[in-house]
Amino acid sequence: MKPPYAQVETLIRATARDIYRAFTEPAILKQFWLAESEATLEPGKKVRWTFMVPGASDEVIVRRMEQDHSLVLQWSDGAQTEFTIDSFQDGYCKLKIVQNGFVGDDAWDVAIETTQGFTYVVSELKVLLETGRPAGIVRDKAKLIAAQMI
Repeated sequence: MKPPYAQVETLIRATARDIYRAFTEPAILKQFWLAESEATLEPGKKVRWTFMVPGASDEVIVRRMEQDHSLVLQWSDGAQTEFTIDSFQDGYCKLKIVQNGFVGDDAWDVAIETTQGFTYVVSELKVLLETGRPAGIVRDKAKLIAAQMI
């Protein structure tokens, strides 16, 4: 049996450069995914990310970067996420996110939750890059999660 993993992909009407910058530059990350990012991503660098869910944060290590094409991050639990951007057609790029490294008895459940989370993230990014405005998808999901923690 294949180990659990999370995977999402979508087409975005934006340049590969714009999509890549969205995941590497704090000012853009804060428009669609994070509450705070302490630094721009660079190869080998460890960066603390604070998510929109109160109390949720993690450190990511940049394992690999290929300008305007791919980014590989390692999370503090050892899981690894690869973001791949490929030109598609008619002004579209395909964004694919795959995360591996889920372990433990609940690995499949965590992989499913992670897939759901990345679905919100890519949807929010698509709206932001195609319209110039965030839709509030990730922020609203964070509110739901926060309400369940009470």
